[in-house]
Amino acid sequence: MYSMGFVTGGIFYLQSILVAELYLDKKDWHITRQFVVNNNLLQQRTQSSTIRVSHEIIQRLKLLTLPQLELLCDGTQHEQNLLLWIAICKNYEFIADFTLEVIREKIRGLNLFIDIGDYYTFFNAKEYHDMGLMDLRDSTRTKIRQVLFRMLHEADILTGANRIILRPLPARVAAVIVPESPQYLLLLPVTDSDIMEAVAKL
Repeated sequence: MYSMGFVTGGIFYLQSILVAELYLDKKDWHITRQFVVNNNLLQQRTQSSTIRVSHEIIQRLKLLTLPQLELLCDGTQHEQNLLLWIAICKNYEFIADFTLEVIREKIRGLNLFIDIGDYYTFFNAKEYHDMGLMDLRDSTRTKIRQVLFRMLHEADILTGANRIILRPLPARVAAVIVPESPQYLLLLPVTDSDIMEAVAKL
C-alpha cells in the first residue's frame, strides 16, 4: 500500500540542508532529531509541527548515502534539488512510480508537458493495485495531486506551466548516485542518453 506521508509539505529545501549539515556534524540521526526538536531549528509554530516535519525530513535524508549527504550540503541548488528528489522518491513509492511512469516516459517521447489528465490516468491505473487509493476521499485525492505538483515545481522539475525542465546531468550528482545504483538516475529530469554518457564516464 502506498504511503502518502509527503502531504505533510513540500521538498523542505532549506530545512533539509540545515538538518543534513547538523547530521554531518553529529553523525547520529537520533541526536540530530533531538537537537532539531529541542531547539526548534525548523521554526515551526508548535512542537507537534516541529516533530512531524523533522520526522519527515530525517526519514528522507536517512535514505541518502554519506557522499550524497555531503554533496547535498556543498552542492549547487540544482544539485541539491536533484538529491532531494531522489530521497523523496526512495521514501515514497507513489512519487517514484509517477516519476518513472509519467515523467520519464514523457522525456523519452519528447513530449515535455504534463497535464492533469496524465496524472489522473496514472492515479486511476494505480487504484486497481492499491485498495487504499480507492478508499480515499475526494478532498484527499485533490491534496495528494496538489502537493505532488507543488513538490515538482519546488524541485525545479516542472515549470509553473507544468513543462518538464530538462538540464544536463551534473557530473557530481552522477558520481554519488551511480555507485549506489545507476537506476536512480532515471528519477531525474535528464535524457536517457545523458544518463548513459554520464555512467560511461565513471
